[in-house]
Amino acid sequence: GDVVAVYDKAHLVPFGEYIPFRDFLPFDPMAGGVDFSEGPGSQTLQLEGLPSFSPLICYEAIFPAQVVDQQKRPDLLINITNDGWYGQTHGPAQHLEIARLRAVEEGIPLVRVANTGFTAVVDSHGRVEVLLPPFQKAVLDFNLKLIAGTKTIYASYADYPLVSVLVVLIFVCRLCVYRAVKH
Repeated sequence: GDVVAVYDKAHLVPFGEYIPFRDFLPFDPMAGGVDFSEGPGSQTLQLEGLPSFSPLICYEAIFPAQVVDQQKRPDLLINITNDGWYGQTHGPAQHLEIARLRAVEEGIPLVRVANTGFTAVVDSHGRVEVLLPPFQKAVLDFNLKLIAGTKTIYASYADYPLVSVLVVLIFVCRLCVYRAVKH
């Protein structure tokens, strides 16, 4: 087997894959003192015989507006994860729900594979088409409907409209306070 594509994780887990503010700590919280290095960011991979896809490793799927290369949008999001560190909590279900939001925001279907969490196929509207509960061994066979060329409003503008409205509201509030104090 030849290596046909490589993806390096871009969003590392704090305190698991790197130590934030390491230079300011008087001790080494991780044995060996070596942090992982982050990859270059979202990428779209194209493998022969498959739709183009954006790989998301573990919790990379929680970052809005950071899961696809906007210049080369994929047909599919693929999230692989190990939710074992959540233990017997609501974490795996929450992790799935957050990943579903990325499918809705980008208008791109999601295939999520979790060896100790929820494995799911989610359509571009966030509907779960197939669901496998945690700790279940199975093979999922499904027909995934890909919608080429779709781009949601959120995919086009991300959080800029919300930030713009907040800036205007802050300005109006400050103006109101200024006028109230002046009178």
